[in-house]
Order: sequence, then structure tokens, then C-alpha cells
Amino acid sequence: MTNIIKKGTFPLLAGFFILLFAVFASAGVFINEIELNPAGSDNGNEWVEIFANSDENISGWYITDRDDNRFYFPNISIDENSFYVLDGLDDFVNSDENITLYNEFNFFQDEALNLSDSDNNGQTWQRLPDGNGDFVFKSSTKGVSNQITSINSKAHYPGCLIKGDEVILSANVTGFCVDEVIFSVFTQDGQVNITGVSGGVNEDNYTAVVNSSLLNAYNNVLWTVYAKDCFNQSVSNGNENFYLNNGTELLVNSSSPDGANGWYVTEPVFSLENGDALGIFYRWNDNYFTYTGVFDLDGTPNNGNVTGGAHSLRYWSNFSCKMENENLKVFKFDFLAPVITDLTPGNLSVISDVAPEISAYFDEVYQSNSGMNTSAFSMLLDNESIGFNIQNFGLDSKIKYNANNLSEGVHIVKLSGMDKAGHYSEMEWAFEVNLSTIDINVSVNSPVNQLYDSRNVPINITLNKEAEYIKYINYNDRRPSWKVLCRNCDNYGEEKARTKRLLEGENNLSFMAIDSSGSEFIENASLFIDSIAPKIKKVEPKKGYVDSNFNIEITESNPASMLILYTNGSVNMSNEVNLSECTQVKSVKYCNGFVDLSEFNGQEIEYYVNLTDIMNRSVVSKENSVMVDTVNPVINSIDFTNIKKRVEFKINATEENLDEISYIDWSDRIPKERRLCTRLNDEGMCVKVVTFRTGDHNLTVYAYDKAGNTAFVNDLEFSIA
Repeated sequence: MTNIIKKGTFPLLAGFFILLFAVFASAGVFINEIELNPAGSDNGNEWVEIFANSDENISGWYITDRDDNRFYFPNISIDENSFYVLDGLDDFVNSDENITLYNEFNFFQDEALNLSDSDNNGQTWQRLPDGNGDFVFKSSTKGVSNQITSINSKAHYPGCLIKGDEVILSANVTGFCVDEVIFSVFTQDGQVNITGVSGGVNEDNYTAVVNSSLLNAYNNVLWTVYAKDCFNQSVSNGNENFYLNNGTELLVNSSSPDGANGWYVTEPVFSLENGDALGIFYRWNDNYFTYTGVFDLDGTPNNGNVTGGAHSLRYWSNFSCKMENENLKVFKFDFLAPVITDLTPGNLSVISDVAPEISAYFDEVYQSNSGMNTSAFSMLLDNESIGFNIQNFGLDSKIKYNANNLSEGVHIVKLSGMDKAGHYSEMEWAFEVNLSTIDINVSVNSPVNQLYDSRNVPINITLNKEAEYIKYINYNDRRPSWKVLCRNCDNYGEEKARTKRLLEGENNLSFMAIDSSGSEFIENASLFIDSIAPKIKKVEPKKGYVDSNFNIEITESNPASMLILYTNGSVNMSNEVNLSECTQVKSVKYCNGFVDLSEFNGQEIEYYVNLTDIMNRSVVSKENSVMVDTVNPVINSIDFTNIKKRVEFKINATEENLDEISYIDWSDRIPKERRLCTRLNDEGMCVKVVTFRTGDHNLTVYAYDKAGNTAFVNDLEFSIA
């Protein structure tokens, strides 16, 4: 008979047990170490250590031995990568013992089979590595990792070291859960500890970089390595050493700069020391020397022991294993105080200027020196502090004061300054102001060559010394003559505002100062006055019709621009009038402005005129509305009939805005225009009978529209008998 399994029942149950087994037997807990035969009495001294590679609650777990004795774990949890020892056991046998681990669901977890321990010496069966390694028989590591942390292959690089070099310390560290590796260097101040860094191809290799310049240690320097695992156990395996050669030491006498701002103002002496070196060398900038004893600035470029400046001292030593890198120290030297030169005015000089420049130049002589300290300058004139300006020229400086209205006599200047190195220099000198022989300098401060909008013009004249008279003349006057402005004075209009009423338009003036000896000193000035506002007298057409011509009358001597501005209500435009084509009759200018209005033909426009003079004053006309007619009348035909002395004209014309049709008889003694018609009949005809004298006649017939457009026909000839 065949067993029948109902579908969906037993296979599902089987799957459940498989899943349950997978869940209950998946914990990472292992038998890790076993003490079957402890030293001394076994009673209560046997034990089993378990290891968990993940967090696990082992409540209800137990172990069994070959005799099926059960030993339960307490209700505890153990952490990842930690150990738990089940103590106080005494039923194990010393030969062919089997230890098995079960969880709380009685599922098998781990086992150790066929174990024997007859030595009674503190050795145990333990897995190497912890958890999943094979069992080996070795000294007990109860409660901690079975894998002892090992430190090997300690080394340093490079082999030849000089104070200041970086030292790379290395070691190979193996063990279970190595937590930290410390490289420790022994110095005169105690141990310096640096945490090692793992990396590279082998993660068990650790290195530490040590800056030897930070170590208070020389020559044979001891170091070691400490390794600490995650159970806070530390190991080390003895000391190593590396040899640290001394760096070259520079000694300076004096050790600190004796000037300001880091400058030496007296020449120091230098010496070099290095007990480990085979030879010592130095160079000033690019000049090389072998050190034999104390040295100074001899050999520096550009005679630095005289000229000073910033100089770079490089020094180094040669060792049996290598050459030291150059050490660099920059020194600044300034051995000379600034020299004060270029006194202005010169010492004991006599000048005739009451407003001279007073100045002096502070020369640092050598452009490698420290330069002037501009905040330390002082300047006195006649024992009074004065405000001065400073001009810098590289390291040098010029200080100056622009005097004003100095009195006649002797003046004393005192000045002092300091360079950035602290050198102090001072100078005192004298000069004399004597005006007895000085020419008068006439300064016309006002008027100046510009446009004025008032005839009352400010007058401001200043002299460099007093004059007997100040006079002026306007050469544009109808009868030019010199007029006195003031007597025994050195200015007019400077202390009190003064004005003179000058001419409209051009004014060419001269101002004269006369000294006590009668010498004359003249200065000229020109200006233009436009004090009258512009005016638009008349604009045509005011109404009616316009062709393209506008007639404008203005009163303005100096027009700058004139615009005709117009619009049909939707388009705004403007056109400039050519002022050069205006004609002038007395004070009125008659101008014609032509504007091409053909695109507005038959439309009404509004326009006005804007006039601006040279003073930028503007005036606008009244706004006018006119109709645009830019089309000339057309004379289509002229017929005439003689009736004795009378002639009947029949003139056919086309013009919607006819003003008149007229004629001129060129045979008259005094030809003049005579009107024929002012309108056309319904047939577009001008019909008119005119009486003429006996004889030949030659006429020109004209047709005018209301906008001023014209048509004409010449040589209309006939005879009257």
C-alpha cells in the first residue's frame, strides 16, 4: 500500500520544523575553552567558557558531558565578541570527555569531542581563533581571548635622522580585536604617545609619524609599542631606538634686534654649533662659506656691513649619513640715520614770495634701509606747529608746507623724523622774506571767461603785495577809460564782495596795479553777458491753413536753438529752425521754419515754437491749430475773348481751398498784381471781364490757395485795337 500525504498538511509542517530549526540553531555562540583538570583539586574548579560573535540572551541554555550531566547557564545576555565562563563544575572526566552546548529550545549549538587532560597543570582546551577555530591544548586564557596579541617587525624610517626630520615608526600587530596601537617615544620630558594608523596591503601593519622637532630628545632615542585589545588588555615587547642627530644651532650676539621693528642698527656677531656634524657651512644670500668660527656681515652682497638691508643667512651641517637641509634666518640691518636734504627755501636764502613752499627731503641713502616712519615727522615754523603733507618716494619721504601770506623778515624752520629702524634726524634752518623788489602779481579771481546772466558781475582782484592803485578798463565801452577801484590796497572784492555793472554781450577788461615806483602790472579778462530772456513776438499761421512754411519773429540777441513742435493727435514730432537763415531788422529777427508736412496733408495739426538762448533760458509760443495743405493749385485751362477793349477770362482751376486767382500785366508801365476771382463757380471756373488799354498785352495768371501754395501760367498774350 502506498502512504498518501494530504496536500498542504505534512509538507507545510515539515517546512515549519525546518524553519524553526534554522531559527533556533542559528545563534553565533560557541564552546571556546574547557578546563577538565585544573591544578589542584577538581572539585568545583572545572569550568567551560563560551564565546558569542553577536549579542545573545543565553537564559535557559545548558551544556552536557559524556555522562549526560546538564549544567545550566544563568538568566543573562552576553554582548557581541565577548566571553562567559560557567564556573563551579566538578563532574567532567579527564579522558575522552564530550562537551555539548544546547539552547533553551534544546537545539544543538556546538560540541567538543574526545577531550583528555591528564597533566593537572593549568592548561586547557581552547579554540584558535576564538569561536570557529580548532581546539588546541595550551595555557589557560580564562575569560579573555585565546588569541594572544603579538607585536613584531618594529622599525623606523629613515635610518639617518636629523633634528626636525619626520620619523616614521612601524610595527606588525596581530591579535583578536586589536583596539588601539600606541607608539611611545621616551624624551627628557617623559613619554610622547602617538596613536598608530593601520592600512596598506596588510591591515596588521601600523605606523606613526613623529615630528622630531617637537621632541625634547637627542642622539639615542628609545621607543616602544603598546597594543590594547577590546578587553582592555595591553601588551608590549621591549624598547627600540633611533639615533637623532642634532640640528645646527645659530647663536647671535646680540640675540634680539637693538633697533625698532626687528631691525639691527649695530652689526651683530654670529656663531654656529653642532656636536654631531662632520662640518658646518653657511651662506649670506648666494655667497658660500665654511664655518671656522664667529663671523659678521663680511661677505654679504652689496657690502651689507655698510649698506644694511634684509639678508638671508642659510646654515647647515654635514653628517656621516647625509647632509642637513638648509636652515634659513632673515635679518634686517640699517646702520645709517636718514639724511635731510633739498631744503626749500634754501638755508639763509632771501625770497620775495609770501606764499612759498617750505619743504625738505629725508633721504634713506641706501634703498635697502628700513624706510621712513611717516607717523614720526614733526615740522615747526617760527616755533609753531604747522600742518604738512608727506610724499613718499620709495623708502624716502618729502615733507612740505604751503605757506600763506608770510610776513616780511626772517623765518625759522625746525623739522625732525625717524626711520622704521629708530634712527632719529633733525634739521633747523632760516630764510628771509623781502618784498621790496618784488613785482606785483595781479590775480583776477573774478570775472572769468564764461557766460553771465546778469550785468552786475562780481569783481575779485588779489595782489601779492600792496599797490598804490588798482584800476580797470572795459574796452567795449562806448568811450573806454581807466577807472580806479581802490587805493593803497592789495585786493578788491576779496575782503568784501564787490560788483560792477557791465555791458550786455562781450566785455574785454584789463585790471592794472600800480606800485609805489609807478610800475604798472596788468592782467586781462573777457566775459560775455546775456541778461535778457528770449521772446517770441509772432508766429504764423495762427489759424487757417499751412503749407510747410512757418514764419516766426523773435527778439533775442543770442539764440541757441529754436524748435517747431507739432502733432496730429497721435504722432508727436519736432523740427529745428535754421537760425543762421534768419534776417534781423533792428532788434527783431525774422525766421522761416520749413517743415515737410506732406504726410499730414488734409489733417489738422497743433503746433508751437520753443526758443532757447545761450544761457539755456527757454520760452514757448502759444499753441495754434491749423489745417495742412501741401498741394499746389492746378490751372487746367485759360480761355479769353476780346470784346473791343474788354476781355472775358474763363479760367478752369482745381483747388478746394482757393484764396484767389489774379494776374500781372507785364505791359503796364508799373506792373502790379490784380485780383480776378476769390472763388470758383460750380463748374470750377473763374469767369471775369476786365477792361484793358489799347495795345499789346502779356499776362501771367496766378492761382493761390489759403495755405499759400501757388500755380501760374506765363505768356498769356493778346492785343486790344
